[in-house]
Amino acid sequence: MYLTFRPDRVYQFQDEKLYNKYWDRLEEACNKNISTYQELLHALNNRISFFNSLGCRAAGGVEPTKENLHTWFKAGVKCVGMGSKLFDEQHIHARNWNAVENKIASTLALIQEIRNEIANKS
Repeated sequence: MYLTFRPDRVYQFQDEKLYNKYWDRLEEACNKNISTYQELLHALNNRISFFNSLGCRAAGGVEPTKENLHTWFKAGVKCVGMGSKLFDEQHIHARNWNAVENKIASTLALIQEIRNEIANKS
């Protein structure tokens, strides 16, 4: 499993305390005070570049299907982010944790299969 940086919180202003904490952590990670829009863009770019250099990618719209996942991994990602496509809302509301666990397990197995296929073609 790889970590990644997602700048989603930069535009979530609803909770001032949490937002300020996020801002402080961003400044700390970049070792720079952020006081202008250009500095914010530079800081975000810095974090994205850092995680990218480790092989991490942030992505949206990734689906737990062989075709979709193959496209991502063939493009060189080491990990993908999945949210609503992986966690079926009906299963969550029904607290059907076995179904959630099975979907995760089958998706992880599919990812391993795709990685093996790509490695064997290299």
